[in-house]
Formats: sequence, C-alpha cells, structure tokens
Amino acid sequence: MTKNKAFFDALYRQYTRKGHISPDPLEFLQRWTDVREREAGALLAACFAYGNVKAIVRNLQLLFTVMPAPRRYILSATPARLKKDFLAFKYRFTDGAELQRFLLSVQRVLRRWGTLEACFLQGLDEEQETVCEGLKHFARQLRAGTDIDTLVPDPDKGSALKRLNLFLRWMVRKDAVDPGGWHISPRRLIIPLDVHIHRNARLLGLTQRNSADMKTALEITRALAQFCPQDPVKYDFCITRFGIHPRLRQKGLPLATGAGHRTARHPGKRSQTTRTGGKHAPSAVPHAPQRQTAPAAPVSSVGRAAFSRGKTPPGTAPKPRPSTKTSRKNSRLQANPS
Repeated sequence: MTKNKAFFDALYRQYTRKGHISPDPLEFLQRWTDVREREAGALLAACFAYGNVKAIVRNLQLLFTVMPAPRRYILSATPARLKKDFLAFKYRFTDGAELQRFLLSVQRVLRRWGTLEACFLQGLDEEQETVCEGLKHFARQLRAGTDIDTLVPDPDKGSALKRLNLFLRWMVRKDAVDPGGWHISPRRLIIPLDVHIHRNARLLGLTQRNSADMKTALEITRALAQFCPQDPVKYDFCITRFGIHPRLRQKGLPLATGAGHRTARHPGKRSQTTRTGGKHAPSAVPHAPQRQTAPAAPVSSVGRAAFSRGKTPPGTAPKPRPSTKTSRKNSRLQANPS
C-alpha cells in the first residue's frame, strides 16, 4: 500500500524524538560535543551496527568504556596497546584481531587527512546527485591493504553499504535525533538499507525490489525524495522504529499516524488512551482484547499425579495429535533452526 507525503510527514513528527532512540547505537553519539570525537565514535558505532540491537548496544558500551574519547584513543594507540586492550574481544563475526586492524586503518586515515570528513570529501564530486562515489572512496581508504570485511564491506560488489550510509545520516543530518556536524547537503544522502528497512519499505509501497542492494537503496531514496527533496533520509529513523522499538510493532506501521485518540481496552484494566503527538510514545496499534475463557475445573490429586506422568487427567479431553505433515515440519525446524 503506497503512502503519501502527509503520512510520512506525520510519521516523522510523531516518532522522530529522543524518547524513541533507545535501543539504538545512535544513543552513544550524544556523548561527544566535539565533532572530531563524534565522527570517530559514530564510525565505530555504525560499523558494529549488525546483529541484534540489544547485543549491538552492549558491545558498544564495552568498547566506549575502553575508549571514552575515540579519536584521541585511536590517534595515540600503538599495536601493542590495541592487542592488550582487545586480545579477547569477540562480537559475532568480528574478532579482536580484525578490530585492531580496523582501528589502525582509521588511525592511518586520520593522520593523512586530519578528519574523516576531509577523507570523505576527497572522493565526493559536487556534480554527483548522491554521495555514492564518496562512500566508495571512503570505504576503499578504510580497507586499503587490510582485511576488515565484517566491518567495512567491499564497495565494488553492489552492497547497499548500509552501515556507512547510517554513519553519514548521523553526521550530516541534524534534528531531534541525528546530531550532525559534517558539511554535506542532506539531499544527497542514501537510505541506510538493511533487511529491516527493506521489509518496511515494501510494506509502505516504496519499492517492489526483492534484493536489499544499492539499486534498491537508491530506489527507496528517490521515492522518499518525492515527499522531501531536500532531505529524503529524514524519514529513515521513524520508519525503522517499527520492529526495533519495543513499543512499536512492525505490523502497526501502515496505521501509525491515525489522527485523534485511540483507546485500547484490556479486561480487568482501565482503558489506555494514546494521543497522536502526545508526551508519551504511543503504541502503533491498539492491542487486541484478550479472549475471555471459563475458569478451569479443579484437577483432583489423582488427576495431578496422572498429568505429572504425561497422562490425561480424568475428566479432561485428550489433546488432538498433530497431523503427520505438521510433525514432519516441526522435526525439520528442530533439526535446522534458523
């Protein structure tokens, strides 16, 4: 179902708030007022933004305990110190050795260009419509002569470069959630595309493509540019809240900007009222009322003993056996967990 400008603008106003940031690696960027420290911390946070969001936040808390001032730490770090600090480090596919190589690569870029922004701008042509070529240049500089594939993917293999685009969104845009600091026009940004935003974009009619690659990222960005040409990626944060924020369910996204009051009634509780644009973060859609069931009949001591042995208690109907087809399916799921 395709949505219009009024929908996306209402979504932005309602959900682009600091109260909706956590859990998100973006929450760490509020620590640094110095843009040079912020860009170093943002790059580290963005490159580790893969996997479960709670695990991402826990991992970053540990990293930023070791390096509370990321730029200063990286510039002063020696290989021996990095090995000592991160010898036992492990996060999903990234081990301590790769993290050390990544930090030394960032150190090399900072010593050559002074700032990460200067390095990025070196590969950006003012005549280009998007930051795509600047992103590729930036990724190549970080990857030069070292293996950091789990943190910075190869830009020449069609990747959507989601994490680097996320880093750019944080450093270029400035509003209630994105701190900004870089001097690049936000109209040139590209949506940070991963499986989650891809699913939501398809749900909202922004793309019909099946692959979460750079072509799809550009298509979604162009679709959002119809609603805000000067800043199409402004909608990224509010769209991604659905399915990430614990109070915002993904299936509620198409109904997220319903006007006025919505009341959800729960048996045995006072009604809950959420107001569009109110102080507290509203639930995306009202919760369905719980089904009322008759109280269960008491089970005798004989029945309890039989139930504990796996038998059906007296006076209760036996549970239906699953069909052969369902049993086979469950067996396959247990043998091959996703």
